[in-house]
Amino acid sequence: MRMIFIWCHNTITATRQVISPKATVLMVAFAVLPFAAPASAAQDTAPEVRLFTHGDTPLLLPDSEGVLKGPAMDLFQCSMNRMQRAFSVTQAPLSRARRILSDMDNAIWFPIAHRGGPERMARAIGPAGTLDIYWYKSRKSTLNPNSDTFKRSATVTTYKGSAMADQLRREGYNFIEGSADRNRLVFMLLNGQVDAFAAIDFRGQLPADMLQKLSAQAEISIKNKIPAAFQISDKFHTSDPAFAGAFRTAFGHCLSAANSTK
Repeated sequence: MRMIFIWCHNTITATRQVISPKATVLMVAFAVLPFAAPASAAQDTAPEVRLFTHGDTPLLLPDSEGVLKGPAMDLFQCSMNRMQRAFSVTQAPLSRARRILSDMDNAIWFPIAHRGGPERMARAIGPAGTLDIYWYKSRKSTLNPNSDTFKRSATVTTYKGSAMADQLRREGYNFIEGSADRNRLVFMLLNGQVDAFAAIDFRGQLPADMLQKLSAQAEISIKNKIPAAFQISDKFHTSDPAFAGAFRTAFGHCLSAANSTK
């Protein structure tokens, strides 16, 4: 792994190449704020914080060059700078989220819904914004996606291994296993395997021909809105229980600063 360090007036800027599971090269930059010697020593001994995201939301999305950007990225980078913590960010499929959140140390996943029980909320930092969840429904179906009839009789899916999948099951939908690949979800709808799927608005990331087919064969309507947050992994929270509070405090300062400039 190649690391490039640039020294300038007591500020370190590092650029890391992170290879995603799809072999996309992501150029991820982090800056460490000017610091005194004691803080520098703490920085040297603190492990790198590893942020993972599927990169499918407008809050944290790769640009045309594969660099992850967006409001959530700005808030995370600001927070780590305030905490004087080095970090990396890696794009990973949603199907890896459960393993990352349970087994990986120094790891954070984005996004998760900023809601749940005390244990979940103790590890959730946010919200970093709001995500709109949509129904992509086949035009062949005449059912209203908000109706009980749709819930009972329509076949639906969503991202494999996601919290949304668990939610659809709990709510009693006629659910079948989906895919972590958004293109595969579209294929399932266009090929008639499902009547609808629930997802964010990823139309801007689809190939042109697939987008044309989806627009012609599907109706898209809002399902619900969710507040999006960062979630600290179980292992990270156990090994460093003070991190969540420090992150939450830094995040609050960064969010207030961001809101004040709007």
